[in-house]
Amino acid sequence: MKGGGSFVLPSWRKSGVGVDGTFSAAGSYALFMRYIIALDGQGRSFVDKNVLEYGPGASLGLGFAALICGARRYYSYDLIDHTDPIRNLAVFDELLAMFRARAPIPQDGFCARIFPLLESETFPSDALTAELCDRAFLPSRIEAIRSDIKSGSGIFVRTRSSRNIGDVVPEEKADIIMSESVLEHVDDLEATYAFFARALDASGIMVHLIDYSCHNLADEWNGHWACSPALWAVVRGKRYFLINRKPHQYHVDLLAKNGMKVIQTKRLPRVDGHTRDQFSAEFRDMSRIDAVTCLAQIVVARD
Repeated sequence: MKGGGSFVLPSWRKSGVGVDGTFSAAGSYALFMRYIIALDGQGRSFVDKNVLEYGPGASLGLGFAALICGARRYYSYDLIDHTDPIRNLAVFDELLAMFRARAPIPQDGFCARIFPLLESETFPSDALTAELCDRAFLPSRIEAIRSDIKSGSGIFVRTRSSRNIGDVVPEEKADIIMSESVLEHVDDLEATYAFFARALDASGIMVHLIDYSCHNLADEWNGHWACSPALWAVVRGKRYFLINRKPHQYHVDLLAKNGMKVIQTKRLPRVDGHTRDQFSAEFRDMSRIDAVTCLAQIVVARD
């Protein structure tokens, strides 16, 4: 109904943005630890790195966490700015308190559903060593970051539009690019992955979490793959963004096209829902493993 109504009602064209996840400090902290762990597994950290987040949504919590953990600068690219300056400052302060306390990783409520699942809720002291934290948490450094967030001066935090991303020239190379449940919403994936290739430093690394589910648009978790092109055109309507329905291999192929490769993949499979023979014809040839992949975290480097 919302998709159909969006053809005549402009107010129905804006898709909702969740207020869990990075909107809260606890959600940001729990999500960010997945990136810390993924990078530590590749011998990397955020210290002295330029970080680019694609599609931060309701807050810049992941970027603030990266800055707290030693990042040099944080770039945020989003199609629509959903952030609130007052809320952002509160999230930063709450995150800082959690890092200073070496707080356990939250695992209840929203955080219980975050993928990849963790074996332990213990603060990752092997990755975030006492020496690293002491260096990153210097009062003068933290105050400079907080002042930048408050004033919007752009020294540490730079927000940019992802509109017409195919034409965007990065101001400086990113050492780390990350996104959380974003790439499934991007219409022009070709331009986006080409942008990542332009933005990523030669020795850089990317970590993306991609959600392949229907996002509650159907009764079955993979019901979007059963929709015919005509039905999907109505569901999508004229909304500014929804989901692109592209399976996992599509992303992998675009990475390869742009000179990058997946060096680690963690998948969350689901065997309920529709089977491939129930998919719309355009999706029936996807691989068996992609057809049951609900979520995937990928770690990417240059080929």
